[in-house]
Amino acid sequence: MTGNLPDDLDRGLIHALHIDGRAPFSRIAAVLGVSAQTVARRCAPPRRG
Repeated sequence: MTGNLPDDLDRGLIHALHIDGRAPFSRIAAVLGVSAQTVARRCAPPRRG
């Protein structure tokens, strides 16, 4: 997410998790056309510091 506004990838991720909140990152990544690492990074809590 850039700043406070969700981008298209964030919206796709939110939609996928709304449909199946227990879907593995690898399946969400395949649907969104990104890596599982990208999905995991987008789902991780913000880092402090």
